[in-house]
Amino acid sequence: MSHGPGFRAEGRLGRQMAVLAGLALASALVSNALAGPTRHLAWRVPPPPPPRPAAPAPALPPSVEAIPTPAPAVAPPKAAPKPTGPAPVKAAPARTAALQDRYPAPGDGAPIEIEDAEARALHQAGALFLDARRTAVFEAGHIAGARALPYWEDGLDAKLQALADATFDLKDPVVIYCSGGDCRDSHLLAERMWPFGFRNLRIFKGGWPAWQGMKGPSAQGPEAPR
Repeated sequence: MSHGPGFRAEGRLGRQMAVLAGLALASALVSNALAGPTRHLAWRVPPPPPPRPAAPAPALPPSVEAIPTPAPAVAPPKAAPKPTGPAPVKAAPARTAALQDRYPAPGDGAPIEIEDAEARALHQAGALFLDARRTAVFEAGHIAGARALPYWEDGLDAKLQALADATFDLKDPVVIYCSGGDCRDSHLLAERMWPFGFRNLRIFKGGWPAWQGMKGPSAQGPEAPR
């Protein structure tokens, strides 16, 4: 296989460059051998230096703005301790004391029957009178100042509880009446009042007819407001 003149020229140029490179290398080796230790050329590339540790991040300066300090919570004032002793006993009104002195409660607290004269005296002294008849009969006519507590109508226990709560002393004399004669409503009402603590109950035997007969103070219409 034959080559052209261009190819042969390129071959000669390559050989010439290789010879020149070899002469340059030989010259460098001779110069390095004759030079001092400090001027020797390093034939190997030195390894890179080890990585430095990362520098710590600079501390941030404290904030210039002052953080407000919350005010301490103020505890509410303590309530004064309540007395632990027994509650003071209220003095009984003079009228109540006088009524109990004149008409003391029976020893066993059981209801007792009274006659016309005692009923009138108790009314004049201001004792409480209770009418055990139905509301319509009460409004037709009743002893003046009496309260309506019909035994046969609804809500009796609630009325008795309210009466017990409002009564200063359950040993005050209370007069109960109905239609007299064979009427037993006053006795039944007295028995119903016993569990509520009433202990000085007096049943007016003659009732409304006897009161009319002795022309005692009377009234008509609904119970007077209190």
